[in-house]
Amino acid sequence: MLAAVIQEAYAHSGPLRTPQPWWTAWSTDWWLCLLIGLSGVLYVRGVRRLWQAAAVGAGVTRIQVGAFATGWVMLVIALLSPLDAMGSALFCAHMVQHEVLMIVAAPLLIAGHPLGPWIWSLPKSWRQPAADLCRESGLQVAVTWLTRPLVASIVSVLALWIWHVPFLFDAALANKGVHALQHASFFASSLFFWWALFPRRNAGPAYGAGVFYVFAAGVQSSVLGALLTFAQTPWYQSYLHRAQRWSLNPLEDQQLGGLVMWIPGGLIYLAITLSLVAAWMRASKRQVFNAQVDPAPE
Repeated sequence: MLAAVIQEAYAHSGPLRTPQPWWTAWSTDWWLCLLIGLSGVLYVRGVRRLWQAAAVGAGVTRIQVGAFATGWVMLVIALLSPLDAMGSALFCAHMVQHEVLMIVAAPLLIAGHPLGPWIWSLPKSWRQPAADLCRESGLQVAVTWLTRPLVASIVSVLALWIWHVPFLFDAALANKGVHALQHASFFASSLFFWWALFPRRNAGPAYGAGVFYVFAAGVQSSVLGALLTFAQTPWYQSYLHRAQRWSLNPLEDQQLGGLVMWIPGGLIYLAITLSLVAAWMRASKRQVFNAQVDPAPE
C-alpha cells in the first residue's frame, strides 16, 4: 500500500516508473545529491587540512565536526530519503520533513562552523581571490545584513507563514520547481536564523538576543501548528484524496501535521532556548571569575 501511495504522489523527484518497496524511493535529483554531497566532501577535506596544518581540534573542535556530520545526515534524510516521497502522500510526513530541515539539520550544520573548513578545502591560491570575490560582489554585505538577529527572525517567520498559505502550499506540491523553491526558502532562512542567534563566546547581548528570538520563533511556530491542529476543515486541496489510503481522512492528516509542528517542534525550540540560557549563565560566571582573578587597575 505504501509503495502505491508513493508511486501516485511522488512529485518531488519524478514518479516511480516501476513498483518498488517504499524504502527504495530515494530522490533522483542529481543536482541536489551533488550539492549535498559536495558540502560534506569539502567540509571533511577542509577539516583534514586544518588539523594537519595546526593540531586536531584547532579551528573546529571534534564536537563541532560531530554536529556538522549529524546535521548533514539529517539533511540527507529530509531531502533525499523516502521521507521526501512520503511528504507528497501525507501532510503529516511533509511537516516532519520541514521540521527536520529547519530545526534539526540547519542548527546542527551551523553549529559545525562550516565556513572555516570550506575555505581551507580550497587550494591555497584560491582562498584570497574567493574572499575578494565575496566582498566585491556584495555577497558579504548581504549575508551580514541577513544574519542580523531581527532581520533573520523576520525572514524565517515570513518564509514559514507565507509558504503555508493554502494556494502556495498546493502550488509547491503541483510543481517541482515551486517545491524546490519552497524548500530552499525554508532551509536558507533557517541557516540565516541559526547563524545569527547561536551563542558567542561571551556573555551579554548576543546570548540575550538568542534566548529571546529562539523562544519567539518557537511560539509563532507553535501557533501555526495549533491553527492546523484545531482547524475545522482541511486547508490543502492536494491532500484531500491521498490520506484515505492510510485510513486517515484529510482533516486527521492535517491535525497530525499540526501536532508535529506544535509539540515536537515546540519542544526542540524550548530545548535550544534552555541550552542558550545555560550557556549564557556559564559565560557570565566565567566573566565574573575573570574579573575577580584579574581586577581592573584603579
